[in-house]
Amino acid sequence: MMEIDGSYGGGGGQIIRTALAFSMLTQQPFHAIGIRKGRTEPGLKPQHLHCIKALQKLSQSRAEGAELGSTELAFHPAPLKAQSITVNIGTAGSTTLLLQAILLPCLFAEKPITLTLRGGTDVKWATPIDHFARVLVPRLQRFAGIAVDCKRRGYFPRGNGLVEIAIAPKIHHDGNFLSLLKIIKDNADPYALGEQGKLVRIEGISHASAGLKEATVAERQAHAAKAQLLKHYPDTTISIGKDYQETDSAGSGITLWATFDNGAILGADVLGERGLQSEEVGKRAASGLIGEIRSRAAVDSHTADQLIPFLALAGGTMKTSAITPHAETNIYAVERFMGKVISVEKGTSTLSANGA
Repeated sequence: MMEIDGSYGGGGGQIIRTALAFSMLTQQPFHAIGIRKGRTEPGLKPQHLHCIKALQKLSQSRAEGAELGSTELAFHPAPLKAQSITVNIGTAGSTTLLLQAILLPCLFAEKPITLTLRGGTDVKWATPIDHFARVLVPRLQRFAGIAVDCKRRGYFPRGNGLVEIAIAPKIHHDGNFLSLLKIIKDNADPYALGEQGKLVRIEGISHASAGLKEATVAERQAHAAKAQLLKHYPDTTISIGKDYQETDSAGSGITLWATFDNGAILGADVLGERGLQSEEVGKRAASGLIGEIRSRAAVDSHTADQLIPFLALAGGTMKTSAITPHAETNIYAVERFMGKVISVEKGTSTLSANGA
């Protein structure tokens, strides 16, 4: 059985999520040791267990050591059943972190799948649902049609957001991984994300709980972000929508994304927090996006982390603003299953892969 060092690169949960995804895709079992070693609370966290349970709903996969705090996990994948599932993460556990483990195999299912997820949609240390839908998902449409519908936002601590994701696979195969790789090579274009292109427009969504509408939180975040962006890009179309929803916990945030004439998309986001003025939330998000644009990258650093598994499959090149520890961890996990497939040029923050 393949051994995976769960303490690699700081021992975060990224290794487990990526390993679960590739184990399902390749049908290779794995044994992870030292999970989150050195952390204040080592071992598996609730979010990892939800990933495992979700995959078990989608298949007859087996797991040993799938317990809270366990520093070892043996996972035995089984073929994915093309069916729709509902996963209730509970509280504000991140829906987008869960998707890092289950989305990849679902993109290559035999039939369409609908994932209904309850949990956090906009929480710390995880990609906000708008960034996922507007920046990452367009990069995955070569593999499957993906429609993301955030029906209800979930903020910390109660969460209870509701996201529905409809997946219509475009690449069909016989379940053999080598066969899948060949079909991907024949049908999916390699990534060509080495150049930023010319800035065309900037868009965004400023969101907040309905209870914050009287304080015009979403408007203030959006106005501050737009004012900051206009200082640097006065001739660019900038459109930031406002979204108020009834939520179980109060919260707010803003996601921005810039689109370029060659199809490149860069994103940045900031969550509101107690004691942080709404205007400051908007300014920080704008500054983050300005920094990404100035880097001349074609993929922002957070999206690059998540795109690595797909780069490994389709091949190609992507220039990002920074090679993060999460990116290095993801490369490690991917290459445990696929061998040495990704080249890193740290001087230019460029990743490339030969693909299938």
